[in-house]
Amino acid sequence: MTEEIEAALRPLWDSKSAPPFPAQLPLPAREAESYLEAVRTRVKGRVWVMARLFETAPLLAAWATLQGLARHYVGADRYVYPPISRTLGIDLSPGEGRERFKSGYLKAVRHLGIHPRHPSDPTSLFFAAVGVPDAALEELARIFLLRARRLGLPADEDLAARRAWQRAAVAFEFDARPRIRTPLAEDRTAYYAELFTLWRSGRTAPNASAVLFFDALDRMSRLTGTRKSDLTPPPILFWGQKGLSVLNDNPGSLQTVRFGQTELRLPSGQPMAIPEPWPDSLTWTAGQQTRDIPLSPRPGELLVFDLGTGRLAYRGPCPEGPVEVPPGDLILLSADAFDVTGQGADITVPFFGCHLSYARLADSALCIAFGNGAGATLAPSGEMGLTIDAPVIGRAGARPLYASSGRLGIVSIPTGAPQDRILRIARDGLVHYRVVALDAEGRGTLGLAEAGFAESAAPGPVRFCLLAPGVAPAPDARAETSSRVLLWPGSGAYDPEKPFEMDHVPGNFRPERSRGVEVTKTRLWVSAMADSAETILCFDMDGSSEDVRLPHRTTRVFHYALADRHHHFLPAGSTFRLDEDVRNDTIVIRSGLRDADLLACGQRIRRPFLARDSWPLPVGVLEELFRQDDRVLLERPDGSRHILLRLEEAGRRGTIEMQATADRIAFRIETAGEIDAIGLEIEDETGARERYAHALSSAPVDHPMPAFIEIRESPEAGVAILGIGTAALAGRSGLVKLTPLFREAGDRDMSVFTDRSGRHVAGFLDRETGSATPDRLARVGRWAATPWPDRIEDDLRRVLLPRLDALVTACRRGALLRPLLPALAALPLDLSGEGDLVPHVPRTEIFRISPDILERNPADLAGLGGGLAPVARFAAARTDRYTGDLSDWLAFILEEDPGPEADRAGAPGLDAPGLRDAFNAYRLRLDSTDLPELLGRGATARAIGDVLDTYNEEAGLLSHFDNGARGDGRGLLVALHLHRLARAARRAATRAFHARIARRTGLDRETAERVSSHLVHAAPELCGYFIALEASIAQPPYGEDCPTGTDIRQIDSTP
Repeated sequence: MTEEIEAALRPLWDSKSAPPFPAQLPLPAREAESYLEAVRTRVKGRVWVMARLFETAPLLAAWATLQGLARHYVGADRYVYPPISRTLGIDLSPGEGRERFKSGYLKAVRHLGIHPRHPSDPTSLFFAAVGVPDAALEELARIFLLRARRLGLPADEDLAARRAWQRAAVAFEFDARPRIRTPLAEDRTAYYAELFTLWRSGRTAPNASAVLFFDALDRMSRLTGTRKSDLTPPPILFWGQKGLSVLNDNPGSLQTVRFGQTELRLPSGQPMAIPEPWPDSLTWTAGQQTRDIPLSPRPGELLVFDLGTGRLAYRGPCPEGPVEVPPGDLILLSADAFDVTGQGADITVPFFGCHLSYARLADSALCIAFGNGAGATLAPSGEMGLTIDAPVIGRAGARPLYASSGRLGIVSIPTGAPQDRILRIARDGLVHYRVVALDAEGRGTLGLAEAGFAESAAPGPVRFCLLAPGVAPAPDARAETSSRVLLWPGSGAYDPEKPFEMDHVPGNFRPERSRGVEVTKTRLWVSAMADSAETILCFDMDGSSEDVRLPHRTTRVFHYALADRHHHFLPAGSTFRLDEDVRNDTIVIRSGLRDADLLACGQRIRRPFLARDSWPLPVGVLEELFRQDDRVLLERPDGSRHILLRLEEAGRRGTIEMQATADRIAFRIETAGEIDAIGLEIEDETGARERYAHALSSAPVDHPMPAFIEIRESPEAGVAILGIGTAALAGRSGLVKLTPLFREAGDRDMSVFTDRSGRHVAGFLDRETGSATPDRLARVGRWAATPWPDRIEDDLRRVLLPRLDALVTACRRGALLRPLLPALAALPLDLSGEGDLVPHVPRTEIFRISPDILERNPADLAGLGGGLAPVARFAAARTDRYTGDLSDWLAFILEEDPGPEADRAGAPGLDAPGLRDAFNAYRLRLDSTDLPELLGRGATARAIGDVLDTYNEEAGLLSHFDNGARGDGRGLLVALHLHRLARAARRAATRAFHARIARRTGLDRETAERVSSHLVHAAPELCGYFIALEASIAQPPYGEDCPTGTDIRQIDSTP
C-alpha cells in the first residue's frame, strides 16, 4: 500500500509547479488523511518500521513526518518531536529510537534533494523541509510588503539576487523565531520571493500553498494600503559599456533620476551611464516614491561587479570572512587605493576619484589589500545556481548575448559523492536533455557547444534547468535551479579580442535595423569603415526585435556635437579644428584595447578602456592643452603609438557675422589675433569680379577699398564692419555675390572666411534687373548648388532662389530640358583651395527647376551633366520580370544573385549586382563627400530625417544588397524614397507625390521637393536603377502612391 502511495506522490513532487518543501505537496484533505492513516497502519508505533519506510518510500515517509509540524506548529515555544509523535503514532522520546528515526529521515530528505545545513539542530533538520507554516504566512506577507518598499523588488531571472533579497527581507524580523527564519534562509530556490514576484505581476498561483500565500498578501496589502502599483523597485547599480550606470529593471513604469539640478527620465531595460565625476548618490522618483540611491563607493567600501552580467555582486565594507561572488570577469571599485593578488589579478588604476581594477576569478581566491591595512578575499560562490563563463558578444539592453565557446557552470548541493544529473535545455519550444557529471562538491560544467544546438541556429533566449535529483526528464519536471540566457549557437569561433565576424548569417537577423555591420549571404562582420557611433545587431527574438549592442574592438574617434546631439565620425589621423562653436563639444574615443594608455595633448590617461569602451575628451580642455602637443595618441604596452587625432587652432582670423536686409549687407568681423587686412569680393551674374582690401596695419594692400564700401573700425574693441547697399552697385545687374576676405600677418594673399566644413561665408543682393542668358543661369545655378554655412544659408536662399526661378522662367522653352541644363547640371563652387576639404554634394533643387524632370524617358536623361549624370547609368536596362511589386522583385534577384564577388562585364543591368553597385556608389559618396553632413546636421537634414522616418519599417529585402550598411540604415531609407519617387514619376505624378509627403510629414511641398532633390544627388545611381525598373512596366498600375486611393491624375497637387 505504501509503495502505491509513494508512486502516486512522485508526479506531484516532480512537477515544476511543486513547492520545494515536501510538507506542502498539494493534496486534498481527505486524501492526505488517508495517506497518513496508511502510514500509521504500516508503522503501528514501531520506530524501526518507520526507519525502514524512510528507505522504501522516502517521499511518503518524509511528507508524513512533516505534517505534524506544518499543521500544528504555531510558535517558537512548541517542541519539534511531540507533534511528529502524535501524527505518526510513535514514541520519539530521547534515546536510540529517536536517533534511528532522525538518521532515516535525514537520508530520505537528502534523497529528495533537501540538505539541511545543520542536521544536528532539529530546527534546521525539519523546518528546512516544512517551509513557512500556514499560521506565519500573514506575518511573512507583511514583512515582504514592507521590505519591497525599502529594498525594492526581488529579481525576476537572477536567482542569486532573488535569494539575497529573500534573506535580507527576513534577516531581523524573525530573529526570535528561528523556525520561520530557517526555511527562508536555507531555501536555495528563493521560493517565497519568486511567489511574491508572481503575485505582484498578477499571475496565477502555481500550487495550493502558493494560493494561501497570495491570499495573505492580498489581505495585508489591503490592511497596509499598499497597492501593487506602489511596489516600483528602485534602479539597480550596473556596470555598462560606459562605466557606472543605473538600470531600470521594471518595464513600463515612469521613473526619473536627478543629479544635482539635472533631472532625467530613466529608460526601461537600458543602462543609463552616470556622468563623471560620479556623485555620491542620485535622487530617484517613481510616482509618490522618492529615494536616494548610493552611487560611488564611500571610504572603506568595496564594490564588486560581475562584468559578464553587469550586475553588482557585492557592496559593503571589507568583511572578516571571504566574500562569495560569481566566478568570471570582475570589476573592483573602491574609494581607497588597493592592490589585488592571486591568479587572474590585474593592476589598479585611478578612475574618476576612485580606484578600479579588472580581475578574473576562477577556482582560486583573490586577495585585496588596502593601504590602511584592511583587506578582503573574493572566493567563487558556493551557492546553488547556474552561471555562464563565456565571451560576451554584445548586450540586448542589460542582458548579455554569449558566444557558444564558453561553458555553463553548475553548482548543486554537495552530496559527498560524484553523481550524474539531468540538465534540461529549452529553446524556441524545443526541449532536449544532457547528462552532466557533478563531483562530490556538487560542481560540474557543460560546454555550450555541447548543448545540442545546430551550428546554424539563430541567437535567442535559452533556458537551462538542472532537474531535481531522481526526477525523470520531462518538459514539466521540477528543476532544482534554472537560468535563462541569450546564446548564439555556432559562434564558437568568435574571438573577443578581434573585430566581430561570423561565417554564417542567422535567419532572425534584421540587417535593415542593424548598424555598423556588413552582410552577405554567408558572412556577417563589422565594417572597417563604419561611421556609426555604435555597432548594433538586430534580431527577432520572442516575437519582437532586440538590438544587441557590440563592444568596440577597434579604436574609433567621434565628435559629439552639442548643436545636433549626434556623434560624427572622425577618421583616424584626421585634423580637428578648435573653432568657437565646438568649444562645448566632446571628442569621444571608443576602443576595446584594455591594456592601452591614452595620451591627450601630452597628458597620459592610464588604461582608460580597462572597464569601459569609451572615453570623453572635452574640447574645452583640449583647447587649453593642445599647444603643448597637438596630438591625441593611443599607446600600446609594447610602446608603439597610433595617432588618433590632430588638433588645429581655429585660426587667428577671428569670427564673422552677417547682417542682411533687402537692400544692404554688413559684415561684422572680429579682427583679434593676427589679421592685418580685410577685404570684399564683388561678383555679379555676368562673371565680372572685383576685389578690394583695407589694411589694419602698416602692411600695404593691392586694391584699396572704394568709397562706396562703408568701413567702420574699432581697434579698441577689435572689430571692423564692412557694409554695402544696392545703391552702391550701380552698373551691375541681377544677383551680386559679396564675399568678405581677410589676410593674416605675413601672408600675401587674401583668404575667404569659412566655417569648420570649409563652406564660404558670403551674402547676396538682388539688383532685380538684367537679361536672362544661359551664362547667367549657369552662374546663379552654381551658387544655388553650393552649400553655405548653416547660420546664414536660409538668408542666402531667400535671395538666391527667387532669382533662380526668374531665370528659369525666362530661359524655359516649352517642355525642352536642354535650356535648363546650365542650372540642373551645376556643380558647387570649387573649395579645393581651402585645405583638405572633401567635395560637396550639389544642393541644386532640381524639382524646383523642372518638376517633371524624372517623368521623361530615361534615355532623355543621358545628357544631364554634373551630379545628375549617373541617373542615366541604367537608362538602357530593362526586365520583363518586374510587375510593380518591389518585394517580389527583390526576392527574385536575390535568388538569382551570383554574389558580390562575381565578375561583371558589359552595361549594368537590373539584377542583384546592379543594385549592389548602386548602393556601393552611394556608400562611396558617403566616404568621399560632405554627404554625411547633409544627412546629419542642420535644418535640411532634419527635414530629410522627417521624410525618411516614414519608411522606417519597410526596408525588407533591400538590406541584402547594401553591403556597406554601416551607419544607421539611412541608405535603405534613401533607396525606398527614391523607389517611390521613381514610381510616381513613371505615372507622371511627381507633384502629387510631393504633396502627399507634405501631408504625411507636416512639411510644405517646396521642402518636400528640396528633400527629394538632395536625395537624388545623394544617390543618383539608385535613382537611375529604380527609374529604369519602373520603366520596364508597360502600363503602370495605380493605387499604392495615391494619397486618397483615387486616380492619381485627379489629385489636386497644389500646396
